[in-house]
Formats: sequence, structure tokens, C-alpha cells
Amino acid sequence: MKLIISESQLRKVINEIGGFDDRKSMGRQSTLIQNNILLRVAGTINVLKEIIPVINDEKIDSETIVDLIEQLIEIVDENVNMVDAFIPEIYLDKDYKMAMIEYSEKLKKFIKKLEMIKFISMDTNLSKLKSIFMDVVGKMFEVYHNFGNLGNKINMRYIKRMDPDMDLDPSDN
Repeated sequence: MKLIISESQLRKVINEIGGFDDRKSMGRQSTLIQNNILLRVAGTINVLKEIIPVINDEKIDSETIVDLIEQLIEIVDENVNMVDAFIPEIYLDKDYKMAMIEYSEKLKKFIKKLEMIKFISMDTNLSKLKSIFMDVVGKMFEVYHNFGNLGNKINMRYIKRMDPDMDLDPSDN
């Protein structure tokens, strides 16, 4: 049996399958995802900002650096778990889904780098250890910052979908 449907009917079916038939439901879902991700990104950026002066402190020792690394690994791992849990919830924005996957992969690489620094910490002179750790923290800061900017841009895209008549800057889509 063949069914013939119009293009508008097809869109309604696709939206129904994707769960996007109700703007309120879609808005709640995207807001939940975006807010959780952006809050986590902002929180991690703040942690990274707090770590930098600690690393530069002349009184810091290798054990304290290892403690900082362990705490940072835990924070980044929580970020990875959250991002990986939300990736399947992104249906329409393939570019955002790919960015989330790339972001998750970058975070996993940072965990490996931090674990490597931890591993070499006892056999590396303190100055070199601080330099290596600072380099990784700087790169992490950049990745989190860039992803936060992307998240804000995507959030504006979602807001425009919820209220297409809203007058937003077209460069934000």
C-alpha cells in the first residue's frame, strides 16, 4: 500500500518522530541541555582561573600539583559524562552535535594529558612540571571558552526557533 502525503504533512510526521511537535516540550528540553552545559562550562572556566595563580605560587610543591590534577581530572570527567549523555538528545542541529562530539573528544584527551602529567610528576623537576601543567591548563581554558561561545550561539538559535518573530541579531544564528 502506498500513501501520498503533502510536504507539510511529511514535516509534521518528521517533527512528531523527532519529538518536536510541541514547542513547549522542545523549549524545555533544549533549555535543560543548554543551561546544564553552559553552567558546567562556566564553572570549569572559573576553576581553571583559580588554578592558574596556585600553579604560579612559589610555595607550591609537586604533591599539591598532583592534588590539583586529580581534582581537575574529576571535574573534566564529569563534563565528559554530561556532554556524552546529552549528545543523543540533539536531533536537528547536526553541526552542534558534531561540535559536542568533538568537544567531548578534546576533554577526553585533556584527561589523558593530565594523567600523564600526574604520572611524570615525581620524576620531573618542579619548574618543568609547573610549565607543563600550565600549558595544558591554558589549552583547556581555550577549549572551554570557545565551546562556551559556541553554546551561547546555539542557545540563540534555539531561542529563535521558539519565537521566530523575536528580533535577534542575524549573526547569532
